[in-house]
Amino acid sequence: MTKRWSVAWTILVLCGTCFSAEPTPPDRVDPVAILNTSSFWRVHYTLRPPVVRDGRELRKLPTLTGETPAPPAEWTRIDFNDSKWTRTSGKLFPARSFIWKMDRSVLAESGIIASNNSSPALALICLRGKFGVTDPAAVKSLKLSLAYHGGAVVYLNGREVGRADMAGDAAGPGALAEDYPRSAFLRTDGSPVMSEVSVSRQNDTQALPAWKSRVRRATIPIPNDALRKGTNLLAVEIHRAPYHPRVREWIRDKDVPNHIIPTFLWATCGLLSVKLESPSPTGLTPNVERPKGWQLWNSQVMQQDFDVDWGDPFERLRPIRLVGSRRGVFSGKVIVGRDQPITGLKARISDFVRKDGGAKIAASAVKVRYGLPTGSEPVGAARYPVPARLFDGLIDAAPALVDVPSKSTGGWSSGAVCPVWVTAAVPADAAPGDYHAKLTITAEDAAGPFEVPVQLKVCSWRLPEPREFRTIVDLIQSPESVAMHYGVATYGEEHFQLLEKSLERMGYVGNWTVHIPLICQTNLGNEQSMVRWIRKPDGTYRFDFSPMDRYLNLAVKHMGKPRIVFLIVWDFFLGTAGQAGVHPQIQKIIPGVEDIPISMLDEATGKVSMGTVGRYDEKGKANWKALVAELMAHLKKRGLDKRILVAMANDVYPTAEIVAFWKELLPGVAWGRYGHFEEKTLGGTGAPIGYQAHAFAPTWGTRPMYGWKRPDRTVLFFRTNAFGSRAKPWHSMPWDVARLLAEINIQGPRRGFGRIGLDFWPVLTNVRGRKVGGIQGRYPKSFWRQLDMMVPCLVPPGPDGALATGKLEMMREGLQETEARIFLESVLTDPRRRGKLPDALADKAEQVLDERMRALVVNLERQQITGFTNRMQPWMDGYGAGDFRGNKAAIFRQWYLTSGWQQRSEKLYNVAADVAAALDHP
Repeated sequence: MTKRWSVAWTILVLCGTCFSAEPTPPDRVDPVAILNTSSFWRVHYTLRPPVVRDGRELRKLPTLTGETPAPPAEWTRIDFNDSKWTRTSGKLFPARSFIWKMDRSVLAESGIIASNNSSPALALICLRGKFGVTDPAAVKSLKLSLAYHGGAVVYLNGREVGRADMAGDAAGPGALAEDYPRSAFLRTDGSPVMSEVSVSRQNDTQALPAWKSRVRRATIPIPNDALRKGTNLLAVEIHRAPYHPRVREWIRDKDVPNHIIPTFLWATCGLLSVKLESPSPTGLTPNVERPKGWQLWNSQVMQQDFDVDWGDPFERLRPIRLVGSRRGVFSGKVIVGRDQPITGLKARISDFVRKDGGAKIAASAVKVRYGLPTGSEPVGAARYPVPARLFDGLIDAAPALVDVPSKSTGGWSSGAVCPVWVTAAVPADAAPGDYHAKLTITAEDAAGPFEVPVQLKVCSWRLPEPREFRTIVDLIQSPESVAMHYGVATYGEEHFQLLEKSLERMGYVGNWTVHIPLICQTNLGNEQSMVRWIRKPDGTYRFDFSPMDRYLNLAVKHMGKPRIVFLIVWDFFLGTAGQAGVHPQIQKIIPGVEDIPISMLDEATGKVSMGTVGRYDEKGKANWKALVAELMAHLKKRGLDKRILVAMANDVYPTAEIVAFWKELLPGVAWGRYGHFEEKTLGGTGAPIGYQAHAFAPTWGTRPMYGWKRPDRTVLFFRTNAFGSRAKPWHSMPWDVARLLAEINIQGPRRGFGRIGLDFWPVLTNVRGRKVGGIQGRYPKSFWRQLDMMVPCLVPPGPDGALATGKLEMMREGLQETEARIFLESVLTDPRRRGKLPDALADKAEQVLDERMRALVVNLERQQITGFTNRMQPWMDGYGAGDFRGNKAAIFRQWYLTSGWQQRSEKLYNVAADVAAALDHP
């Protein structure tokens, strides 16, 4: 055994010793759980600058986020409305093993932020859990056991019943827990515990005691006189403890890079486990497992739902609430569940009627859809003790059977679950106001119909159509992934029927781009080109444009005229320049120059095969010239001839000869590019860049940078951390990322987002015949390495093409809000138009935009290291949509759901309407 693995084994053995439980005596009766960590809780998070205690002095470390609102003073009362708080089960910030694949429970106990996705800015966690009492006098020895970081204060029905690791007079959201010892943070040599260096040291005896000392435990008896008959409310406050000042000093003195800090920095505020127990269930109604029978429960539209969820039986069903504006599309949902399979599920919506009865929105303008468990999202799913599948797919007809999923591990009580979505397309001429409707849900074996109130707030500002959105959206559709998934002929009749669904999904979010490969085996993984070459008897060629024509017809039908048409004519293997500045790993894979691969059509047999047509040189120019002449005629017929770019450059770029070749064939046409850094031209060739998506973005400001104003078309390549064909469907993006992606970018220096796969589904099989990867980046000669860390798919396959998804709905709603923001900013930054506004209205619009900006800064700040970094700045790079942003923004996601986001949306649309009215703008 190597020294390294010997050390690892020693640590694992010691960990098992440190954290194992005492054996249960044979005559002991196990207590009955009334609430526990796996119950569903309502949670509120308060973020504040981290605090260090330097002697007797408390010192705040500066952050960009500052202080977020604390919960209302009455939050511990049972009658407090917590429906807008995050609803969650399991560990708040689940551990993720990252050192020698250690046991997750060990890392969770340690509190290392890289493991548990929390933040040193987390100042206060407030949890509300509910349980029932049938007879308070009969309850026996009810007690609460907690494991946490920081300190705890416990309330029952609004009354404080106990506290631990808190001073007796410590009160309020800013109260601090008792200090940790120096050894919880630092080794005896002054270096932080659990740094990459200390972990790898042999015979490290300081790490495990430090980890153990961070976890505080308390047992608090619950007095019977605090109980009440009926529903009871257990409220738990977890307060942070101050940091030792040497942690920040060490980071400063050693100039520790940002990516190293999370390996030793830990959150001094956190809840690891909670158990409310009694030796007997007499007089109590537990809330630790799925209830029997039918359930309906609320879920915020941005909250992700999983197939293992169940509803809190002590929460009443509240109305579904939608907030939107005219000509927009807005959604809400309710979840249906049962401990048995569900059959015959149906839901129907009534007309929306304005409260004063003076206006209606017909039910025909509203879609009712049903969620399907089509994927996963690792950070959200990690909270559960069993595998959990995300309800992302949406279908128009209810599934014939909603079955109870089989979960092979854990003691989770599984059941049948189905989200029911209500999506309203608000007419452009709808009267503004508050509307109400009724959603009626029926199913076989149900006692009667379930009726759910639905509220819709319509603001009077009129949204543009998606094809008019000013935010650049660059989703890449993969025709051959669709063909391979469904087993149909590429560019055959069935194929185009399926492709229509994908292009419809792209049009729904205002996608700007289409990708037309004129060569084979590019980085997009296409085996065929979209224009086929037919050899004539004299050795020259004519061309079959029918695949491209049909594809573009569908694109125009669902997207309007695409604003960018990429003509893909180049990749690595055709000749490169500019390698000097390229990462050595990429240099190693750049192949030698090959002939140009294209699709050949045998008209006699209809067979399509791959052939080659030489190089981009004088010898081959005549053929390409003929193709380009016909190609431009086809594009001009659709009004697309002025919207083309030559593609696709990346961190390397074509040789000067290739650039000159295409400059002669398409004079004045710029290049498209995907890369790490922003470039002005294609290196020494001087070729102009007409569009680029790049991963490494410049610093975002703490004030708006008005990315939408840029005259060029530069966007953020928002990527995951999986390469090419190894990217899995779950290397996607959480719903909050999908919703905020557009606004984050235009608040910064970018016009939108790009190089995101729409439907690069797993279609490549392994030796066992299992589908394990997508086609993007599958050819070694066109594998772009780190530029292949692309989100593969935003939509899953359905029975007849790409499905709608919750993720896409969130993207649409986020783009709509971004359009309202662009409208307001375009007025406020134009002295002529701003001068037409009353001062009070201009100030109000500024305040609404400032509030949104502050909320987004919470996401842009590096929450895992905030206050401790040497480089405090808003941060956004292309490691954004998948595991990287998903893990590191977990604290933001949970905070954002409690932050009043829907109220901010209403304010935005209302002030946009007021500004438009002041300008006489429709």
